[in-house]
Amino acid sequence: ETILMQLPHPGFKNPVFASSAIMAKFQGERRSRWRRFAHRGQTGVLFYLDSTDCGTGAMIALKGSHLDDGMHALVGTRSAHPDEHCVHVGTGCAVVVHADLVHAISENSKCPLRIVVGMWYVG
Repeated sequence: ETILMQLPHPGFKNPVFASSAIMAKFQGERRSRWRRFAHRGQTGVLFYLDSTDCGTGAMIALKGSHLDDGMHALVGTRSAHPDEHCVHVGTGCAVVVHADLVHAISENSKCPLRIVVGMWYVG
């Protein structure tokens, strides 16, 4: 049984593993461009091997962007947005994300390396 089977999620009846990635953010890397995670219809689980804050490569999410196609015009830019939220996560925590979430990654000015393992499911 996958971690997603344990979550209440209407319409997500039989999740199947699609892909995974190890995502590193090295010290000195600047803020990334806005982007989406994966293909529509996927749900991701991000496992944080290191804690994050706005100075260590945290995800910056646009609240509600997975529901608003108008926000997708930001993809590919580095423009600040008034609705952005820096997601602080502790070591060992997991975050479930919608693939259409528009997000960026903050700069890493504090730690040598921040690592996140992402796993993607369709269903």
